[in-house]
Amino acid sequence: MFKKLILKMLSAILVPLFLALSACIIVFMFYIKKYYKYWEKRNVPIESNFFLVNNTYSVFSGKLHFGSFLIKLYQSHPEDPYFGFYILGKPHLFIRCPNVIKRICENHEYFQDRSFFCEERVDPIVSKSVFMARNPEWRDSRQKLNTLFSPAKFKAMVPKILSHCKEMNLSLEQYDNQIIDVQITAESLITNVVSHIFLGIDSQCEYDTNDNVVKTAMKHVFGKGWYQGLAFFVYTFAPKLVKVLKISLIHDDFIKTIVKDVMRSYYDTKDIRGTRVIDILAKNNINIYQESENFFDENWLVGQSSTIVLASFIPMSAFFALSLYELSLNQEYQEKLREEIFGFISDENFDETLESIRNMKYLNMVVAEILRLYPLGDFVNRNCNKDYVLQETGLKVEKGTPIMISVSAIHADPKFFPDPCKFDPGRFENGTKEFERAGVYFPFGFGQRSCLGGRFSLVAIKIALVEVLRKFKFEPCNETERPIMFDNRVINISPINGIKLRITKL
Repeated sequence: MFKKLILKMLSAILVPLFLALSACIIVFMFYIKKYYKYWEKRNVPIESNFFLVNNTYSVFSGKLHFGSFLIKLYQSHPEDPYFGFYILGKPHLFIRCPNVIKRICENHEYFQDRSFFCEERVDPIVSKSVFMARNPEWRDSRQKLNTLFSPAKFKAMVPKILSHCKEMNLSLEQYDNQIIDVQITAESLITNVVSHIFLGIDSQCEYDTNDNVVKTAMKHVFGKGWYQGLAFFVYTFAPKLVKVLKISLIHDDFIKTIVKDVMRSYYDTKDIRGTRVIDILAKNNINIYQESENFFDENWLVGQSSTIVLASFIPMSAFFALSLYELSLNQEYQEKLREEIFGFISDENFDETLESIRNMKYLNMVVAEILRLYPLGDFVNRNCNKDYVLQETGLKVEKGTPIMISVSAIHADPKFFPDPCKFDPGRFENGTKEFERAGVYFPFGFGQRSCLGGRFSLVAIKIALVEVLRKFKFEPCNETERPIMFDNRVINISPINGIKLRITKL
């Protein structure tokens, strides 16, 4: 009797539960079928690994870098100009064809915004950043920020960059014929340059250690370890999860402190205004008709300051270190570049650096090839703002469709760059314009939303390379990794074990 009662109770619970679960499965299957047919109905090739479960798990778990994830997608459709894929039921369009890429670049009115999550109520700082903001807010911010990189501002920045490069060289002299980690050296240099020029801080970052509070803060603006990759992936592909999980892309305590210091400076004195880039940011954000506590939009200032860190410290330090790495593995190129440097610059005329580096053809070739191998951004994404028809195929791209382009994959495609893994500055004997016009070379992105700090990065790294190669020779050693292993948990390329090279004073 007791057993029958138990069975009756179980059936009363389990049967409705089974029916409810079955109904959910049926609804989910219809949901999948509906979205899985989206690209099929439009005769667009699709990524067969539905939901990309294996690859997305690898990204989340830190086993696969975000850029490598996109390269795998790109290579899975070698003959298709584009293909569709789905993440959490959302159709995305992955563009492979250079002609289509150029068309997207040219039609800014249709592809004005990046397809990142951007909502002020959820993340008031990121939504105001020029990197994430949508029109018309993006256009207003970009116009204000463009004044940071005028010719006059660049000219004023060069002596500051040079002074830190000279300090770096003085520090490196003690390691003659020793093995150093050039990744640590590069991060220290860029910490000192960025904190001085943009934030007005004397970071006092030593060139042989990571023990520096400013450097640590800059490295962790976007969180630590796996959090960076996870947050960036969710902001890119799963905006609904951002709302649910309340994920913040920027860990902004350090930048907020600096911004508040600038705000106090404006309230307390006029003497320092305009002496730092962040002062100029504040000046461009000031409301001259308002004399209240809301004198500044603090979130706007923090958002733009964080963007500057994104566009400078993280990629630039890797850019400089990887340049030394490739030149150490290719001694003939290092010597050829050094000969050009000595032909243009001596200790007596080194103050003319900016004009000299503009005329150094081989330096420009080397830097262009480094950026091909290691672009500062792995991808370009756009959101279709209104229905657009691709002239090449007649495909109608509907409003709201996210567009994905893998910069790293195109730069490594042998159809465009034969023997793509080889470091060969000769590819750019005639400059980069031909490849840019072909739609196969864009290390700083493209169009009106190209990297804001691209020109500054180029100038700073060229100056650093010229200065260090005038004084030192770099060679591989038994601790040099071949190939370099990168940290899969972070957004940008970052050597996980550093870059060990032998340095010799000339």
